[in-house]
Amino acid sequence: MANSIFSRVAAAAISGGRGVTSFQQSEVSRRKASRGINYSSLYADFQKRETEAREANVKRETEIRGIYDQLIGQGQGAFRTAGLADIERGKTRAIGSGTQSLISSGLFGTTTAAAIPVQAENQASLSRLKLEDIIQQRTSELKLGKAGFVERIEDPYPDYNMLIQAMAAGASR
Repeated sequence: MANSIFSRVAAAAISGGRGVTSFQQSEVSRRKASRGINYSSLYADFQKRETEAREANVKRETEIRGIYDQLIGQGQGAFRTAGLADIERGKTRAIGSGTQSLISSGLFGTTTAAAIPVQAENQASLSRLKLEDIIQQRTSELKLGKAGFVERIEDPYPDYNMLIQAMAAGASR
């Protein structure tokens, strides 16, 4: 089938698409062939370059997909660990600061001292929820980025116009 497509493309390039009969096309083809233009090698080179380009594109696609998968699979572990550690340090500071404030005001021995750790834990809980929300947003952005990348992948058909132009340029020599 490729040879029949090639034959039609070659005939169209040689005739310029001007309604030439098949006898005239074959006559023109013989004359052009006698000049030393090797259309089969031109076609083979075209196919080779196209195959190399497709293989390079598939390699790049596989690499980019792997990077997205790796980033999504990490689950933001280091970010989560650092965030949780910061939250715990903040909670400890809040308890210390609240306790110091009560001691300075002379209210440490009262029932209000028991509320300080509860307030600090409530604030830490809110901070943990914000952290998890940020991590989910980042993961969603990565997944959307990968989906957008996959959606933009195109598998173009061979550019036969380029082949026709190359053959016409070779025939006009």
